[in-house]
Amino acid sequence: MNQISPPITPQPIPTNDPHCAHVKPDGTRCNAFKVKGSDYCYWHDPEMAEYRDRSSRKGGKKSQSDAIPGWEDIQIESADDLQEAVQRVFNGVARGDSTPGPRTP
Repeated sequence: MNQISPPITPQPIPTNDPHCAHVKPDGTRCNAFKVKGSDYCYWHDPEMAEYRDRSSRKGGKKSQSDAIPGWEDIQIESADDLQEAVQRVFNGVARGDSTPGPRTP
C-alpha cells in the first residue's frame, strides 16, 4: 500500500524572529535580517523590488565616474595649493560627483 505524503507546509515564522522569511530553493531560510516593518530582508522584500532596481541602475552610473568633473591635476607646492585640492575633493564628494577612495582604472 503506497501512501502519498501530504505537501510540506511552511511553518509560521515567530514574529520575534529577526531574520528574513524568504525560503531558498534548497529549503533553507535566508539568514539576513528583516527590514523594519517587513518580514523580508532588503533583497527579498517584494515591496522593495522597484527601489532595488532604481538603486542598482543609479549605482552603476555613479561607478562609471572616475574623476571629479572639472578636476585638473595640480602641483601642490604650498599650503594654499593643498587647501584648494582638499576643498575640490571634499566638494566633489559632497555633491556626489565622486566617492571617497582611490580611482580605479
